Parts: sequence; C-alpha cells; structure tokens
Amino acid sequence: MATILDEAEIRSLLARERFARDTGQFQKLRDSYHPDASKTRVHIMWYDGEIDGFVSASEKHYSPTTVSIMHQIMPGEIDVQGSKALAQSWCIIDTRFDYEGGQLDAKTYVRLFNQCEKVDGRWKLLTLEIIYLRDLITPVYPAKEPDFGDLSGFRKSYRFTAWMVGLRGLTIRNDLAGEDDAKSMEELINKNRAWIEAP
Repeated sequence: MATILDEAEIRSLLARERFARDTGQFQKLRDSYHPDASKTRVHIMWYDGEIDGFVSASEKHYSPTTVSIMHQIMPGEIDVQGSKALAQSWCIIDTRFDYEGGQLDAKTYVRLFNQCEKVDGRWKLLTLEIIYLRDLITPVYPAKEPDFGDLSGFRKSYRFTAWMVGLRGLTIRNDLAGEDDAKSMEELINKNRAWIEAP
C-alpha cells in the first residue's frame, strides 16, 4: 500500500537525480538508479542505453563553463503499486550555451516518465524516458539570433534542441516520442501503464 512517505521519497529522488546531473555529481547520479545496471534504461535524444553508459557519457560531455543546464522538474503523478512506482513529471530543460562569440538560451519543454523500484527499503530509478513537447532558442543580449538554416529535417517537437545538441557533436535521434506524433506518445504512455499495472 502506497504511503505519503513513499511519494515524498520518490519526489525527492526525482529532483536529486536531475540536480546531480546538472551539477556534475556523477556518483550521486548513478546512486539514484537501481544498483543492477541491466535493469535500467535511459532513452533521450542523444543516448539510449543503461545507466552506467549514461553516467559516463554525461561526464564526458559535461562542460559548465560553456554550457549551463538546469532541469526544473515538477512531478505531477506518482502511481505506487507495491515495490514499484511510475512517476510522471513536467520538466523544463533550461540551457545557456556559447555560440559565435555570444550566448543563447534554449528551453525544452518535456514530459518525463520514470519507472522506480524499491530496493532494500529505498526507492531507486529504473528508467528515464521523455515525451518532447516544444522548444525555443533566444539570443542573450547583445547576441544576435543565429542562422538555424534549414530545420525541415528536424521534428517539430524538438527541432531547436536537436539543432543545439548537434552543435556539440552528438548524434541526434529523430524517432523520439513527441507531441507532433500522437502515435509515439500513445506507445510510450501505454508501455509504461502496462508495466505499472502488471502483477
């Protein structure tokens, strides 16, 4: 039976995991997830795999002097079923980065899905999956608006974010769940619902 303490611990876990990622505390990031990496999956724009690989990749690309990232996470629903839980959150990914002698601000609006499991009395994350909603990029005065070129090849739900991630030399996935593709959203939601409802 779910308790208020379970929900409070999961809310804290969600916030601490993103804070650890943003501040370069990579051991704390790893500790937020299940100790058995084979049970984990992180599926985002530039990475799809288990948690150990995500931590290594995050550490490799961490550069707070040129790219500042803050995740503003707002848990909306936490469904606890025994020793497992499904958390859904709104999140704004706020990024400031250097570009051609100036700086740009990017905001990416997403819906996060985290499957969780209770391990030795403590909640741990199993997954991180995203539905991309919309995004934007604005110049930081006195920078000028960048020339984005042809964005027609990018998904509408995350085209500016994909452009930004591409500047960092990362591979951009074009098949992610997004608000511009109802089927992709439905598949991700149904998959997670089936997981939490399974005995």
